[in-house]
Amino acid sequence: MNSSANEIISLFEKLLADLTAAGVDFAVVGKVALFANGFDYLPEGLDILVSDSQENLAKLLGVLVRWGEGFARELTPADFPRQEGFIRITEDFPLDVFTLMQGRTLDDFRPQFRRHGVTSCSFLHLAPEQLIELKQRSWRGKDQIDVAAMKEIIERERKAKG
Repeated sequence: MNSSANEIISLFEKLLADLTAAGVDFAVVGKVALFANGFDYLPEGLDILVSDSQENLAKLLGVLVRWGEGFARELTPADFPRQEGFIRITEDFPLDVFTLMQGRTLDDFRPQFRRHGVTSCSFLHLAPEQLIELKQRSWRGKDQIDVAAMKEIIERERKAKG
């Protein structure tokens, strides 16, 4: 990953470090995951997929009440049911929190997670193959660009392995 990608991820680094330090079970998805896999794209926000256990959601909310102005203080674990869609919390940047993505939970994606390190922490994120699975059926042009980029990264990694 080049330095510009690391600089952009650093915008999200404090929150990622706080989530990690609190033991929140999560993985980064979306544009920051694309970045962590080597796609040079400027994300506007952070998307995470979390375990929907009550204990994990309590840890998540414990971090979010201290993030920015603490707008998440009005949320409870009940606001995060296991269903499609996300909860958006906007503070320093938009944070979209998912408990389910295309019928899959965090544990469903876990076997292929990758880890990316930044200055103050490391975080789990979806692998290129997983991102392709999530985006390949989308009609949105930007998702098709993401799919093409992840296929290119997979090919580059395959060639690097010999």
